[in-house]
Amino acid sequence: LSQQKSEYNKIHEELNLTKEEFSAYERRDIKLREEIKHLKAQKKKLDTKIKTETKKEGDAITKGTEAEESIPGFEEQTQELAEKKAEEDEKLEAIFEKMKGVTDKLRVDLEKKTQ
Repeated sequence: LSQQKSEYNKIHEELNLTKEEFSAYERRDIKLREEIKHLKAQKKKLDTKIKTETKKEGDAITKGTEAEESIPGFEEQTQELAEKKAEEDEKLEAIFEKMKGVTDKLRVDLEKKTQ
């Protein structure tokens, strides 16, 4: 009887250790499953972000290329406008010179009257 009791105690202790080990493995399994779930969600987010950023990069390259191609046209337009401005400045200067002659005459008349 004492031998059976000692065997029972030994088996009971072994069972308790096995239960504790199994619980530890089960907790670790749950932790790893949650970690895998989290990593899958994170990967999905990163894949989406990569796709979005790749599209933005393509759009930026396209816009950059279009901008580079439009530079010569803008330079030509700037040159034309600068030439037109120079012509208009000459016309304006001519108008000022005409007005200067008229205003000088009026100024002289005004000075004569105020003295």
